[in-house]
Amino acid sequence: MARWNGIPTDPTKPIKWVLLDFQASTAVNGTSIYYLKDGGPFSFTSQLSVQDQTGMITVNTGKAKFQISKNHFNLFDYVWIDKDGDGFDDPVVSQPGQGG
Repeated sequence: MARWNGIPTDPTKPIKWVLLDFQASTAVNGTSIYYLKDGGPFSFTSQLSVQDQTGMITVNTGKAKFQISKNHFNLFDYVWIDKDGDGFDDPVVSQPGQGG
C-alpha cells in the first residue's frame, strides 16, 4: 500500500505498509503458522482523481464523485454515483452551502 521514499509500485523501495486479506482455517484450540512470500511483480491501476479548485475539492473514484466545500462545514456538498456505467446520475446528496 505504501513504500518508503517511493510510490507503491516501485519494487526498489522498502515496503512501508502492506495489507493482507485471506481466509484462515484453524481448528478449535489449534495453532497455525502463515508465511508472507514475495509473489513477483505487482501492478496497480486507479481511476482516482482529485481536483483542488477555488472553494471546493472534487474527488472522482470512477464509480462515485464527491464535492467538498472549503467554505462550509458539510461533509459533502454533492455526491454522485455511476449506477450503471453510463456516467454520473443525479446527485444522491445535494446540500451546497448548508453547513455551519
